[in-house]
Amino acid sequence: MYRRTVFLISCLLIKLVTGDFAERLLEQHNELRATHNIGPLKLDDDLTKKANDFVRKAAKNGEFFDGQDPPPGVNTMMVCASYKRKEDSAKDVASSWYDEVCSDDFSFSDSGTLQKATAFTQMIWKDTKLLGVAKATSKDGAESCSFIAAVYRPAGNIDVGFKDNVKEGEFKRSEYCSKFNDKR
Repeated sequence: MYRRTVFLISCLLIKLVTGDFAERLLEQHNELRATHNIGPLKLDDDLTKKANDFVRKAAKNGEFFDGQDPPPGVNTMMVCASYKRKEDSAKDVASSWYDEVCSDDFSFSDSGTLQKATAFTQMIWKDTKLLGVAKATSKDGAESCSFIAAVYRPAGNIDVGFKDNVKEGEFKRSEYCSKFNDKR
């Protein structure tokens, strides 16, 4: 009975959090895509349902996709803490994925580096037009976890489409990534 009650509360939280959070994460995506001269995404109800399925299952199991990498066209984020922390903002989530562009191993001119920045490249994949977003929370004892999923269509991160879909645009890598150089 207790487990079922927690799950029902979790479902309600997903619905309350997803709408506003999804709009804010969409805005973050579109601002970042504009930097790369790539058109905006639109929210899609079917993809949002799929993202909801992913976060519900992750909240129940404590991980996404049984610990495996997400399928093409999906970005995920899981954050757990045993202390009270601020809520994950859409900007925090988008930055977490986008910041992969600063990996020393990533290059806009080399499709062989695609696997070094899959969340970033999916965010700015030119052919992608639709986005679904969901967020769930779970609590296990003192530990509280947030699960966030974004589902993109058409899915990106295909080696043969890298050069046509991952554009540098107006992005200034040395300027943007300098915030990490200062912390190293």
